[in-house]
Amino acid sequence: MKIDKTSDETKRTIDEKSQEIGLSFEELRVDKEIKEMKRESSFLIKDISEDDIGMFDLENNMPIIVENNEVFRENNLAEGDKIRAQIYSKVDENGMTSEWHFKEIKKI
Repeated sequence: MKIDKTSDETKRTIDEKSQEIGLSFEELRVDKEIKEMKRESSFLIKDISEDDIGMFDLENNMPIIVENNEVFRENNLAEGDKIRAQIYSKVDENGMTSEWHFKEIKKI
């Protein structure tokens, strides 16, 4: 599912959950001048579906879901594989990322 805009309900949910850790929606959002976020890290592939890949970021200790695309399919990877990958996401006008995509992948 593609989300182009952050709905008021989503903002409220994010704000409620972030307040539990002492932050606000405004503190969590990306600077409005940034149009694309990029990350490079080592990941453990946990789940592969037709649409997306569930992974665990080994360097930042957090789960992430990345869209299954041609870059991933070309690498013949399986659940349990460790990879080094560059991923990116567009940033919407509310400063939030939505879909993450693979840019480069290397099995480690």
